[in-house]
Parts: sequence; C-alpha cells; structure tokens
Amino acid sequence: MSAKEPTSNAQPAAGASGGDLPREEPRGLTVFLVDDEPDCREVTARLLQSAGHRVRTAASVPEALAQVADPEIGLMVTDLWMPGGNGMQLAERLAAARPDLEVIVFSGHATEATRQAALEGGCLKVIDKPNSDELLEAVNQGLGSDREVRLAAEGRRAEQPGLGRVLLVDDHPEVLEVVAAMLSKRGYQTVAAHDGAEALERFAPGAFDLVVMDINMPRLDGVGATRELHRRDPAVSILLFSGEASSSQVYAAMSAGARSALCKPVDFAVFEKRVGKYVAETRRRRRLLGHGGGSQPGGAGR
Repeated sequence: MSAKEPTSNAQPAAGASGGDLPREEPRGLTVFLVDDEPDCREVTARLLQSAGHRVRTAASVPEALAQVADPEIGLMVTDLWMPGGNGMQLAERLAAARPDLEVIVFSGHATEATRQAALEGGCLKVIDKPNSDELLEAVNQGLGSDREVRLAAEGRRAEQPGLGRVLLVDDHPEVLEVVAAMLSKRGYQTVAAHDGAEALERFAPGAFDLVVMDINMPRLDGVGATRELHRRDPAVSILLFSGEASSSQVYAAMSAGARSALCKPVDFAVFEKRVGKYVAETRRRRRLLGHGGGSQPGGAGR
C-alpha cells in the first residue's frame, strides 16, 4: 500500500448499504483508519470521506505502524482486535512516538474494562460500532480548529513542521491576509486573531513560536495583550508591528515583555529576518527551560 494514498477511495465496498454518499472537498489533516474487516473499513472510510475528511487505511497493527509517523496524519480510528496486535497496544506504542495523534477506538467488542483502560491511556473516545454519528462527532472534535491549542494545553504538542508557528494579531484583515501569505510561502504556519482579546482566546503556552502584534486594536490593545501573553508564556517572543503607535505605547509594550518593534510599512526582507530570529530565540529558551517544543501549563483555549 502506498504511504501517500488511502487504500479506500471513491468506490464503495461490494454490498455496502446506503448508496453513494455526497462528498465534500477533503480538508485538513488525514484520518487514519485501522480495521482488519474489509467491509467495515470500506464503509467507515466512505462515511469519513463524505464528511470531507482525508482518509488513509490499514488492515493490521504492523501495517499501521509502518505509516503512522507521517505528520499528515492527525487522528487515528482503530478497531480493537486485529492481526499482529490490538488497538490498545497500537495506541500505547504511539503515545510516545506521536503524542500529537488523537486516537479513537471504534469497536463492537469493547468491554467496560477495556473502555476505561483506553480512556485512561489517553484515547479521545471509545465508540461502539456501528454508531456513525458519534464517530463523526468525535473525529470533528479531534481535528477541530482548537486542536493545536488543546494539545499544547495538554502537553502533547509535537514539534511543528516547517519553520515555526506564528500568531498574527491585527485589526486590519488585509494586513493579516498579506502577512500570512508571505510567511506561509516561507514555510511558517500562521494563525490569525483580529484583536488582543481574540489573541488570548487562541493562545496557549507552547502553541506558538512567535506572536506578531499590532498595538492599537479594539477590545484589548497590544500593550495589554503583550502583558498577558508574557505572563502565560515567558518563553514566547512577541514582535510589535504597528504604524500608528506612539513611542510611549511601544515602550509600555516592550516593558510588558515584547522583544522588538517594527513600524509599518516595513521591508519584508527585514521583517522576515526578524521573524526568523525571534522564532529561533523562542525555541532556544524553551530548550533551556526544559520544555522542548511543547507546552507549559496554564493555557486558554476555546
């Protein structure tokens, strides 16, 4: 089986009930479905694909272990009893190797003891077959927009692919769009917030390598947001990026914990160098503090 393509795609399994399901365009991270029953694997894959999820499949524990390191996989749905091992053993082996991987047990043979052990071992849900509605709800929860914040708050964030993860905070949508596009082309991951209050909602310690923030914004300005972000995560670098702030506001934000300030408009080459510098500084501080690329306690999410 190819490591880049799901074994179960558009064609329904023979004898599968319900006919062809309407499909949404695939989005986001991949769901990894591990089940040794071909018909169940096919029907479940079609269900997930119809909800817009990318799906890859495996029929045994060894086959799953050969693929699951791929960072495109964000969530695993696994049966319990399969050739070469069981779903519980698979989840236990992945707990250290892929702490960012959400695991859902989807089985028709889960005992109460097995269910309790799976939840205590970190599985997101244990769902009885064939409860498709509950499965879709759990998958959507596991891959939801708050995934990174939640994993960071739980201390399960893996080192982010690419150059780093940047929280962009500005009350001008066009600025967010332009800066996000520029950074994305350079390999950075970006998350946008439209003012300081939204930034606090999206932030959790360890979830970001850099915050790039305007100063004059509604609800909560950059000075107040900087103070609170620095309190929650002293390791994260905060770069001020403003065209209207006074020198006293910049000084107040720097005193609150910001690392540096740039005036809009700025040469992007200068901006890019500053971003790279402060991402590296954040990661270096985390290593010195013993937190690696992961989180610190006390994050807030939504």
